[in-house]
Amino acid sequence: MNGKTIPTKILIIFIMINLSCSQNKVGWKGSIEEKEGVVTVKNPLDPMYGPEMLSLVEDLSIGDHEEGNNAYFSRISDVKVDKDGCIYILDGMESCLKIFDNHGNYLRT
Repeated sequence: MNGKTIPTKILIIFIMINLSCSQNKVGWKGSIEEKEGVVTVKNPLDPMYGPEMLSLVEDLSIGDHEEGNNAYFSRISDVKVDKDGCIYILDGMESCLKIFDNHGNYLRT
């Protein structure tokens, strides 16, 4: 390998990063007003970055939030899934292992 190719590649990467970071900087077009000690932030109707950049879709919900507190955790120490898809969640602070089926329904502690 030629000794000049590595510095050349590093230079090209640096130039690409520099160009990509310096283009099209979008500024916030809202306003901040303070009146009688109350700060009001007004955002424009159009989003700063256009249509949504990230869309989250729920894939799995653990436990039944309507039934009780079996879906609440203090400090999750470990999570494992067995061959049947059952989910084992070790709560280190509560010193218990909560078990859920492959659909996230609570089975037992």
